Amino acid sequence: DGPGPTLPGFDAARVTFDATPLEGGGTRILLAGSVSEGDADRLSDALDAAEAPVTLALHSPGGVVQEALAMGRILRARQIVTEIPEGGACLSACPFAFAGGTVRSVAEGAWLGLHQSYFDQSTLLPAFIAVEQIQFGQGAVLRYLHEMGIDPMAMVHALETPADEVYVLTPEELVRYAFVTNRADADGG
Repeated sequence: DGPGPTLPGFDAARVTFDATPLEGGGTRILLAGSVSEGDADRLSDALDAAEAPVTLALHSPGGVVQEALAMGRILRARQIVTEIPEGGACLSACPFAFAGGTVRSVAEGAWLGLHQSYFDQSTLLPAFIAVEQIQFGQGAVLRYLHEMGIDPMAMVHALETPADEVYVLTPEELVRYAFVTNRADADGG
């Protein structure tokens, strides 16, 4: 329950990167819109152009899962802090990018939501190959979540929620699955 995303840019067909200098140094980048092919490279470019330290705020309906995983790995390698700001939502594939943050926070009333992966129907692809690809993809997501320190049990909600719906994690679930951290957690390991 709740108002859903209220920040602008959520429905953009492609992510945008809006950088704001922070008082005292550093940059906050708002990533808003749908994750598409090539956005991991675009994220890298935005991070290169930003003054460190960088906090990445995410506000996205999701998009291409493999691209979100690549974005998360870039964020982890660069030790970037991630957040879902007040009025923001990070849904579908977006939580995978969010998980790359070394410190992760979700503002009160913001949404982090999961659902089953969506696959285009193809009459040319035999069922056994489609099932194999789906299972391979889910395995890659589970491995990634483990690498990022997220409890892979969070994926139960995704696997049980149809692709046209979203399961929004409660504040307690965000903590239980380690989607949210605090600086002491990040500094300790």
